[in-house]
Amino acid sequence: MSVDYHDFIVPGLDVLIGDPSILSPTAEDKKRAEIFYIPENYIYRVIDFYHEQSGRGDSCRELTRRFGVILEAMQEDSDEPFMLDNGTIVEFVQTDSFKFTMGLDYHSSKSHAIAAAKLVSEKVDKNYLAIMTGSDQLSTLAALYRIDVAHINPDVYTGRRRVKLPMDCASLWFTNGKITPEEWEDLFPKQPALHPNEFVEFAFDDFSGRDYGWSCIGRFDAEENALIHLKNTSFKNPSFRAIRPRTASQAMLMEALLAPPRRNTYRYRFGRFWHWQNLLIYRRWLLWRHRKRRI
Repeated sequence: MSVDYHDFIVPGLDVLIGDPSILSPTAEDKKRAEIFYIPENYIYRVIDFYHEQSGRGDSCRELTRRFGVILEAMQEDSDEPFMLDNGTIVEFVQTDSFKFTMGLDYHSSKSHAIAAAKLVSEKVDKNYLAIMTGSDQLSTLAALYRIDVAHINPDVYTGRRRVKLPMDCASLWFTNGKITPEEWEDLFPKQPALHPNEFVEFAFDDFSGRDYGWSCIGRFDAEENALIHLKNTSFKNPSFRAIRPRTASQAMLMEALLAPPRRNTYRYRFGRFWHWQNLLIYRRWLLWRHRKRRI
């Protein structure tokens, strides 16, 4: 059974201030990660806003209270990790030993989020690690240090997702060339159903360093009712044949631009008129001929 792609999350301070309930979920709340890694610097940063008479001040006071509860529980039982009610583990990360260079400021909470992610990546697989934030500045820093960014609300439909596919199931993708909705449900019981034209990027349990290129990306084709390989990662027009995607996002964009439109009743009725513009011209010509005959 596969797991969600981002098992390890470093929440940005903007996320915690925006929604302190992330650290006090109920048992029925959906898990956002297996482990939350929180930089210890956050404890001192929220104290700076403790006396502020605003919504941010209220959030920081709640976070200070919650941090105190977690740290007290950790001191009472230091042998066991602290676990939230929904099963998410919380760990604090000391970032003082990290060398803050290349645009990172020791006094910035964003820099400490990057430092925590880099330190955590030394002991866990970085493919399953991400920083959760809604800040463009922190997202830019994460991209600079090649750290994935998780959406604040993972339930928002983005048209693309990234999931882990075990190597023992990889033959289903590479040999068959497609994954049906039934197979998707068996492989990823925790993942939502696929949507038409949604893109899926697979990560594999393969530590050989092999480059799978764009073969690890698929698009859910509604006509074939299956997740299929990308077919349009290059232009067929000789004038643009040298254009190739260099990133996964560019490969998905080229597929979205070059994939043929879905068949419809007009295309079945007027098979030779492939584009809507030609179809409109043909309809105008029919009206003109009909009027001319009436005259």
